[in-house]
Amino acid sequence: MRRRESGPRTDPLAGQYGRGMVPVPRVSPLVFEDKVVFRFPDSDGRVKSVVLHQEVQWPHSGPALQRVEGGFWAELPRPPVDRMEYNLQVSWEDGGFASVPDPLNQLRTPTPFGDKSVVEFPAYRPPGWFGKPARQAGETTPLRLNCPSLGTTMEGELWSSADSRPEQPLPLVLVLDGGDYRKYTAIAQMLDRSVEDGRLPPLRAALLRPVRREDDFAASPAFASCLADEVLPALEELVRVAPGLRMRVGMGVSLGALAMLHAHWCRPETFGGLFLQSTSFLGHAEVECSSLEHADRVARFTEELVRSHSAPGPVPVTMTCGVVEEILLSNTRVAAALAEQGYPIRLHKLADGHNWIAWRDAFDPHLVELLAGLFRPT
Repeated sequence: MRRRESGPRTDPLAGQYGRGMVPVPRVSPLVFEDKVVFRFPDSDGRVKSVVLHQEVQWPHSGPALQRVEGGFWAELPRPPVDRMEYNLQVSWEDGGFASVPDPLNQLRTPTPFGDKSVVEFPAYRPPGWFGKPARQAGETTPLRLNCPSLGTTMEGELWSSADSRPEQPLPLVLVLDGGDYRKYTAIAQMLDRSVEDGRLPPLRAALLRPVRREDDFAASPAFASCLADEVLPALEELVRVAPGLRMRVGMGVSLGALAMLHAHWCRPETFGGLFLQSTSFLGHAEVECSSLEHADRVARFTEELVRSHSAPGPVPVTMTCGVVEEILLSNTRVAAALAEQGYPIRLHKLADGHNWIAWRDAFDPHLVELLAGLFRPT
């Protein structure tokens, strides 16, 4: 009988795999409760190396897939998440290189930087509202708001609940990075469903796109003044906003979340509540490692938040952050400091990473609960 080959050319997935001898399909990845097995085909030997690029453990580049018969193979112990996004960094023998989705995995998600492959562990469930449009969708109209102090124009879209009228006073959610929120999270669909189901009252959401994101969103006093003195008044000229500070909520993600908290800190009369996702706080020790142009400005603001003994008008704040994000520690630190300053604050730790689907999945119940608590008549 011929002896089975051993060593680097043996395919660990040949035949059967795992407890119970489960037959292995020729697809990737193979998902178990406690691990993921990745494969990459290379029957003609043109590929030099394949490295998994993920955001669930440090470093993000790794592990490298090992060469086996017919391609490459690697096993990743399950990280503490219910889903993970990844790409494969492929180097070819002719010197070519590319970061690509897994060609054997049909489950992908769009991102601002191109499609990524997705692993969903057995515990993962998408939100109940997703993919179930309301019977009647709200109206979306383009926005173009002049910002003379910044010498620019801010564009975006204004979403309004179904059957609402411009002269009808409604609560307003001001959303930074609103274009990406609309494209990658279906936020308008979530709001439609929540209003239709009676969980939220009729409302509006201004979905604003950044102009100079890394400048304006990096704790810029000029941008904070622009939101308070130009953007909100311009919106109130287009539609009526319900009276009372609690009827205006600011929302943002990553650097946009930082900008929204900074705007409230500088101008506490602007928003009556904040929804902040994966806020990009920085400590002074992290400035040299950051690629952000105004990292020092962000670090100064972060330390001001943590060291302050008083708050400029505390408002309800809901924060979310993935359990595998490097910024979880700084988010936890700032949340604790704000709580000590009198903010009614909740920090929700998500079983996911720094991505749009994680932020989408946190809308219900966390965003819905914040808005309902502020917008419902007391």
